[in-house]
This record gives sequence, structure tokens and C-alpha cells, in this order.
Amino acid sequence: MEKYDVVVAGGGPAGMMAAGCAAGQGCRVLLLEKMDRCGRKLCLTGKGRCNLTNIKNWNEFADHVHTQSDFFRSAFWGFSNQAVMDFFASIGIETVKERGDRVFPACQDARKVADALVKWMKGQGVKLYVGARVNRLEYAEGRIQSLYYTKNGQTFGVKAGAYVLATGGCSYPATGSTGDGYVLAEAVGHTITDCFPSLTALMPEAYDPRLQGITLINVGLSLLVNGQSVREEFGELAFTDLGIEGPLGLRLSRQAVIALRSGAKVSLALNLKPALSCGQLKDRLQRDCISFGLEPLEIFLKHYLPRALIRPFINAMSLKPGEQARKLAPAQSERLLRGLRHWTFPVVRYGGFERAVVTAGGISLKEIQKKDMRSKIAKNLFFAGEVIDLDGDTGGYNLQIAFSTGMLAGKKTAETVAD
Repeated sequence: MEKYDVVVAGGGPAGMMAAGCAAGQGCRVLLLEKMDRCGRKLCLTGKGRCNLTNIKNWNEFADHVHTQSDFFRSAFWGFSNQAVMDFFASIGIETVKERGDRVFPACQDARKVADALVKWMKGQGVKLYVGARVNRLEYAEGRIQSLYYTKNGQTFGVKAGAYVLATGGCSYPATGSTGDGYVLAEAVGHTITDCFPSLTALMPEAYDPRLQGITLINVGLSLLVNGQSVREEFGELAFTDLGIEGPLGLRLSRQAVIALRSGAKVSLALNLKPALSCGQLKDRLQRDCISFGLEPLEIFLKHYLPRALIRPFINAMSLKPGEQARKLAPAQSERLLRGLRHWTFPVVRYGGFERAVVTAGGISLKEIQKKDMRSKIAKNLFFAGEVIDLDGDTGGYNLQIAFSTGMLAGKKTAETVAD
């Protein structure tokens, strides 16, 4: 049976950060990754561009962390968003800031980020086994005694002074995130909170297929639960094969999924003209009806909407493409006005784990020490990344969580082994 100071299960961003940090402090470290390469899910982030972090200050950053931002505070300050940028610069990945305080690699290539992390980790002295799936932790006397993994059809055991579970959640299972860490942690005695897809698509009732492929910028989107507006966002929205996505849809999806799972009625209200008040938009419509009101609606609405959106919008407002704007009945004009500012989409379901960006839920934070990411059940077991009940909004928050918790776990495992 092989022996190491630290064994890390999972070769995502959290696992690589933990392994590299521990090795950098003199530990003999083994990282086990069940896929054929590390960072496969990382390569998909930011639409392949890799949204590394978000440069907001802590008070603003914390508003985008769920379920307990206070739990994440120690990890964040131990390896902040600025520290993440400095770290990547030190390994050859320069960064750039984009709108929304999002930080991307200047190369705009997530694969290069993953490769740089692997190179750094190996340079620190980490031994890496790919195609190695962790399937059991041997637990006795309040400690993990050994770990067992399968590679090439054979099972092997390994002993270490400390172990890190960074196996990810359930989202994008094709990249290797299939909930393995939950099973391992639960077998040791940990509680797994309710897990569900977050940052996922929301599918409207009677979804018009003509909407697919349309992207809208500078629009508003509100989440309504049982008819009451509970959150409003502004930015970019995308209609896809799975429904409403894009940054706006994803930011509202976590709260929407929770409401749907509780049996509440959920709707999204799209504001196509958020820069105009209702009165300003009404005045503009009246002026345009004088100038262009004899045009059929299909032509008239080109002054307000992208061409591809016009037919679905007209259909949703129960209007006819050939009707003249100036000759609309008062009730029709009211529907048109309201639709431009409050086009409602009743939501009937949400996208599953297969394409959700992140998993909400995981190993209970009540059973993890926030100061060092150590298990309160097994004193030489640590956790990092998506496997724990900590997730963030879209915009770089989830990778920051992975990097910070991974760095903290790696540092503390090294201290544990040294004691």
C-alpha cells in the first residue's frame, strides 16, 4: 500500500489548488482524478473562456454566495480574488476585467488555464494518477485510515496523514461530476443536504420554438413567485433549446428552482425597455403611431424589437402581424404596452444536472470547520469546492469558491501532517 502525506480526490480547480498548495509546503502529495485529464469541467466555464473570479469587494461578493457567505469568509480572505489574479499571473496566465467585474484570462481559453494549473501542480511535486476513481474511505477511531481507488480495473489502497475530498457536485456529469464525494462523505458519517441544479435553464410553458437562438442585451428580468416579484436583474438573456438562460436567466434560476420544488407558481417577467418608464414608453408609442401607425405591426415593431423576436412577441400578445398600430383597440394597445415592459413567461420546469453550471447543496457546512475546511467527524479529512454546500451566482463566484477553499484545505492539510 502506497503512503503519502496528503491524498486529494478530484482533479478540478479545487483539488488541483489543494494538491499544489500542500506539495508546495513540502508534503508528498498524490492527486487522484477519475477522468482522463484534470480540469475537464473547468474547460467549459465562461463558455470556454473561463471566468476565473469576480473582482467585487467582499461585501458585494458575499451577496452572491449561497447558502452561508459567512462560512466562506475565512477562505476568501486567505486567498482573495486579487490573490487569484496574482497567482495566475505568476503561472503565466494574465487576466483581464470585463463588465460586471468578471475576470477572464487574457488568452480567453479555459483549456490553457487548466493546462497551466496541471503544470504548476506537477511543478510543485504532486504525483498525479488519472483514470483513478476513489471508491472507499476506511474510517476508524475518528480518522480516515486509508483510501481505496480503482484504476484499469484494479483496486489499490493508499495511506496518508490527511485526505482532501474535492470531487465536485453532480452538474455536467459528462465531465466526471457525478456526486461521488457525497457517497464517500456520507459513509464516514457526514450529512448531505438536499442537492439540486443551480445556474440552469428555466423552461416556460408553451415555449415558442421561434425564440431559440435569440439573445437580448440590456433587458430586465424579474422572478415572480406566486405572483409576487422577489428579484429583478438587468443584463443579457438568451433563449435556448432548454428555455431561458444567459446571465440573467442563470442568476434567477437558483431561487426559481427552490420555488418550483416547493410547489409555488413561478414566472419570469421580461422588460424589453428597462430604460423607459411606463409613462415614457406610452408617450413614445403614441408619437410613433402618428408617424408610423399605418404600418402593420410586423413592421412597426422593428422600431422596438429585434426582427427575430417580433413574431413570437405578437403571438404572445394575442395580436396579428398585419394589424396597423394606429388602429389597435384600447385593450390591444394596453397589451402591447404591457408586453414591452412585462412579458410574462410561466415557468413549468428547469434544466437538470446534465447542463446545470453548478450543484446547490452538498456536504453540510455544520459538519465542516470554516477556519480550515476540516471535517468535524474525521479529524484528518478536509473538503474543498463544489462538494460542500456552498455555491455562487454566475459571474466568477463559483471558481473563486473552488480556488479559495482548495487553497485553504491544502494549506491546513500540510500543517496537520507537520504536527
